Amino acid sequence: MAYRFDLTQNPFYLLNLSVRADRDEIAYAYEDALADGRAEESALLRARQEVLNPRHRLEAELSWLIGSGHPNGLNLLHQIEAGAATEALQALNALEGLDRANMAAHLCCRRPGAAGFPRALLLAYRQISEEETQTLLNRLRSDSGFPTLDSQKASEALENLKALHVKAAVQCVTESGDPGEAMRRIVEEFLHESDTGSRVFLDQMIREYDAWTEPRLGEIKERIESAAARCERGAGLEAVLQITELLEEWDGISQPVQLMEEKKGIEEPRSKEVCRVVLNLCRNLEFEQDRIEDALMLTRALLETFPELSSTANQISKAIGGIEDRIELSSSTKALDALMQAADSFKESRTQFNYVIKAKGFGPASSGSVGEFYGAFVTAVEKTAGTIYQEMPWLIVRKTVIEMHNNEVLSHQAARLMTQGILDHKNPSPKVVERLRRDLRDLERHETWDRLKSQSLSYDQKLTLIAKLLDGADAEEREALLILRSALMKKIADRKARRWGFAVVVAIIIIAAIVNNINEKRSAELSREPASPSSSTRYTSPRQPATALIEQKPPVGSNRLLSENEVRYCVFQKERLDILESMLNKRSAELDAQGRKLDAQSQRGFTSQAALDRHNADVGRYNAGLAAYRKIRDRYNALVQDYNARCSNYRYRVGVLQKLQREAALKRAALEKDAQIIFNSW
Repeated sequence: MAYRFDLTQNPFYLLNLSVRADRDEIAYAYEDALADGRAEESALLRARQEVLNPRHRLEAELSWLIGSGHPNGLNLLHQIEAGAATEALQALNALEGLDRANMAAHLCCRRPGAAGFPRALLLAYRQISEEETQTLLNRLRSDSGFPTLDSQKASEALENLKALHVKAAVQCVTESGDPGEAMRRIVEEFLHESDTGSRVFLDQMIREYDAWTEPRLGEIKERIESAAARCERGAGLEAVLQITELLEEWDGISQPVQLMEEKKGIEEPRSKEVCRVVLNLCRNLEFEQDRIEDALMLTRALLETFPELSSTANQISKAIGGIEDRIELSSSTKALDALMQAADSFKESRTQFNYVIKAKGFGPASSGSVGEFYGAFVTAVEKTAGTIYQEMPWLIVRKTVIEMHNNEVLSHQAARLMTQGILDHKNPSPKVVERLRRDLRDLERHETWDRLKSQSLSYDQKLTLIAKLLDGADAEEREALLILRSALMKKIADRKARRWGFAVVVAIIIIAAIVNNINEKRSAELSREPASPSSSTRYTSPRQPATALIEQKPPVGSNRLLSENEVRYCVFQKERLDILESMLNKRSAELDAQGRKLDAQSQRGFTSQAALDRHNADVGRYNAGLAAYRKIRDRYNALVQDYNARCSNYRYRVGVLQKLQREAALKRAALEKDAQIIFNSW
């Protein structure tokens, strides 16, 4: 049976009773409620007993709207009960502390699946003070003639109430369409919470959610073990693909718990056990059945699924390196290498991308570096057809387009035309087709937003664009569009209002800020691709760290007055660059030590040919490491040059820099993770 936290079953609600009511008023309220037929006689009798019994009264008081007063609390409850979900969330803002938490828990049970209510509960616990709650209750009891609270019992009752709130929040999450995703978003938003109340509440939510996942993960683990056993008995690619799908399903459910455990420096044990099972299968496929490509597919799936398990992830990375060393380059992998080289040449060339792509698209008519990139794509499609790499050509081009679009090298239109070009050539798997079509929809929305900001359009034309954007808009974007539509309709109704021009400018500025936030979210979502897809059958990447703070890359130039979001980018990027510099210095010191060791060996001489061979092999590895380090240093220098071009000389409003420096100090761990992701991608 579903858990219920229901304010309409609270004794004070059933009796239509103020918390300040004395015993005589309680008796009258009971008689009135009985006469009015507000509930069954047994329920009303039980309600009267609970408000008269000290222990039960405390539970009823704490789980009611004691701060709102009577009948305001009742009226607000009726208003929220009758309203839509968005109206309910807005009404919650009128409440504070314990009242807000009780109403949010009530709505969690009344509106399961609405992610805003668990979030409102967490925010409410920032405001709840045990001392203030007890003071308020004692004041109310003084008015009603009931004895003052026992402090210890009140503390225990508040803890019990918090446990009920946690159950309500988790039930709301687990009854959503995608519980894992809903819980992950909550965890990522409050993971680094500094307030003790909401942090403790989140910990209890995760424990409750973890208990809910246990039977579901247990079933997935059994299916993984069954598929692994079939693979060891000789089952083919179908069983391997089933395991990769089950790992993805596992990750979707377990990731919130993994994130919390990672924050505490703990590796989630159930995920670690599943990883062990699949790693053992990979060793069997690689060394006993000589199915190296299947082993590679599974190890890459493991690395995608369990990046939060740091020690296990290192073990998997080493296993991947060993497998890749054993795979000879085939015609398909050579074609993919050629495609990636063409992608690098395309990115580094000085072609006027946007003009060329707009004129000829991305297809057989393309010329120059654009045509060479398209030709390499077509060749890779032909060479990988029917192999485990057959999706890779589309994913490599997609990754290139996303990277160049996010770096503002490709316009929205050029990115859309390139995406359409690879779809028009030949369709890959349905999964990749859907991903590319989703990219197209997002890029088309980007273009429509750009047109909407144009000053040359009439108000009617802008209203048409707004209607188009409203179709498929999320809640945040929809709110922005409705604000702008209202402003435009007002202008049409009163064209003689002289201050309209200023009002539109203000509206556009507000919308632009919201759109930047929306676009950044979309770009982050599009960017979840692998850093090195050369021999993977699946196109994945380390997860990008989520942050509630908006960073906006400022334009190239100096002495500009930057917005707060642009200054935040400069401050946070400086921290990332400093962290990257320390990583590079550490790597340089390691190489220097390795070089000195090799020089010392050379000076001492060698006692056998085998020792000389080992030394030569070590020298080869050292030279390869040195070359890799130089490439990484070049990429770091390019980042520094880009930073200097944007952030070396700028102006800002009073107090902004100090505020953002404090933010950077609080987000030090997240910035270190950002830097590590950048370094790993190199």
